[in-house]
Amino acid sequence: MAPDQQRQDAPLLALRAAFQTVCHNHILEARGLLSGSAPSNQARWSETETLVHYERSLSEIVAIADRATTAENVSGRKRVFDELSNFLTKNAYGVSVETASPADIATFIHSEYIPKHKGESRTVIPNSGEHVLSASAVKNAISHISRSYTLMGFDGAANPGRSELVKSYRDGYTVLLHDAGVREKRAKVFSEQKLDRLLAFLSEGVARSSGLEQCNLLMDRAAFLYLWESRARGKECRELLHRQVERGEGVALPGWSKTVRQEPSARIPLSAPESSVRLSFLEASAQLIVALKQLGYDLEENGCLFR
Repeated sequence: MAPDQQRQDAPLLALRAAFQTVCHNHILEARGLLSGSAPSNQARWSETETLVHYERSLSEIVAIADRATTAENVSGRKRVFDELSNFLTKNAYGVSVETASPADIATFIHSEYIPKHKGESRTVIPNSGEHVLSASAVKNAISHISRSYTLMGFDGAANPGRSELVKSYRDGYTVLLHDAGVREKRAKVFSEQKLDRLLAFLSEGVARSSGLEQCNLLMDRAAFLYLWESRARGKECRELLHRQVERGEGVALPGWSKTVRQEPSARIPLSAPESSVRLSFLEASAQLIVALKQLGYDLEENGCLFR
């Protein structure tokens, strides 16, 4: 465009920009998103008051956010990240956790974390008897580092814990151990025959005991039956509330968990009483509740069945 034409169009461009700003602000105001000035009768915080308010609130916010995972996971993540931070302080080029690259993370895992912790591991190479850090332990350490960087605001490709190099090292380490003959043990399926023998043992104990000992046996029996019927994990079983069991409908409604991500699928059907030769969870938990009340412990609405 010629300079003369640009000069002629300049006022129109300015008017258009101003018009579009007015329209944009109108939309924000209509949606309650336009930031206005504070009312004249509302005092503004001092710098000290602002810092105190935010520090207190953010401490509580972090405490609540950390409840999204287990205390063990939080402490494990902090421990691994502290080790990474200490490792980086040795670097002659001033690398820190904020400036670390995928190469720094991979070097930490390979030369610092694995050698330091392999002596604590029960994983052994069959032929040599050498202790090695398990593939799952390495995977967990990398996951902790990746999570720490996510919490620091390093998302996507900016997160060195999620880089191609670190992921490939993690997968390659698993293959390396597999080729060396290491086989990680998996949880064995609990057979129906074992369950029946266990229930019989617990029922015998219930019959010849009383008081707190009997209550503990009743709790164990009800817990095993819930795990069997619901296929829940141990942590989910521990957190089951009395009010989450709908006895009339024969279902458990435990809510969100790692394996239950949507509310409709949280409706877990339970075995109906007297529907089989085996004692049902609903029957066993009813006996547990009676025993707890006899000991003076009322579950009320929010009481945990197994704690």
